[in-house]
Amino acid sequence: MLRDVENDPSTTAPGGATSDWHTHDVLDGTGAVRCGAVRCELLPLFEALRQMRRPRSGFTWASRLDVQQLRTLARERRPLSHAVLNELRPRRAVPHLRDLLMHHGVLPPADRDLLLFEAWLADWLPTIGDREHRQTLNHFVRWHILRRLRDITASGPIGSYHDKQARLHITRAVSFLEWLANNGVDLGGCTQANLDAWQAEDYLDRRHAQPFLRWCMDARRVHRLRVPTRATDNPAPLDQHQR
Repeated sequence: MLRDVENDPSTTAPGGATSDWHTHDVLDGTGAVRCGAVRCELLPLFEALRQMRRPRSGFTWASRLDVQQLRTLARERRPLSHAVLNELRPRRAVPHLRDLLMHHGVLPPADRDLLLFEAWLADWLPTIGDREHRQTLNHFVRWHILRRLRDITASGPIGSYHDKQARLHITRAVSFLEWLANNGVDLGGCTQANLDAWQAEDYLDRRHAQPFLRWCMDARRVHRLRVPTRATDNPAPLDQHQR
């Protein structure tokens, strides 16, 4: 994961200096890690640097953002965890740093797509302006979406398909709540006529809200309603008794 690229011109700092300028406060002149300069949890990463032919050049894997975030972690008083990494900003630099920390044993292995989904969710949920909608969606995500995704990771990575489906289920749930509000109806007062009217406007897109609708009924947040479905273009063949 760490590249020794001492002769790579793309890794030079402003003015032509090598990337050693990133690490002068971490490594001494021999490449050894200075006592007290690195918190214990980060030592495996810096040990990998120390074993390189030119240890200081090891930080050329990192952009300025990687280095800044690594220094933030070094000052962090809480135990290092994936949750702590989720708080780092800007988020675009976190996946690369997370991969490095997992590769060198600083953090335990975790599903990358699930972590990215959780990071997206943490940024997205606060953008929901209606407080009741936000609370309902938070419960739906916690007790249905995330539980399902974590069950999937027990047998393998969630992959882009399940990530995309989860986001569709959440965003279409928002669309449904907003449609109800725009029509003067709260979630608990939703009727079969309301649900049928909403689905009829764009069934193919709005069917992605069906997991939310079923969860609402199971959680008794809405009356038991019939979720509209449509027959497929290729129905199953009739059996002998139906002919």
